[in-house]
Amino acid sequence: MLQLQQILQEQTTGAMDLAKKMEEIHNKVDCNFNDLNTKIEVLTSKVRYMEGQSYMTSRELNTESKGICHYSRHHYLS
Repeated sequence: MLQLQQILQEQTTGAMDLAKKMEEIHNKVDCNFNDLNTKIEVLTSKVRYMEGQSYMTSRELNTESKGICHYSRHHYLS
């Protein structure tokens, strides 16, 4: 009977240790998810900003090209 109690106690201790480890893993995954999600939001914002800048530059180039323009292609690339 003593061996059975010892086995049950070890299983209980093992289950508690496992639960603690799982909680630690869950917290790490949650923190990494939040960190990654924040980075994705920042990157998305930067891409949208760059797309807006590209759109504005494209509109400016199209507007300028309708008039007389003496700029070389090199001027627009620099």
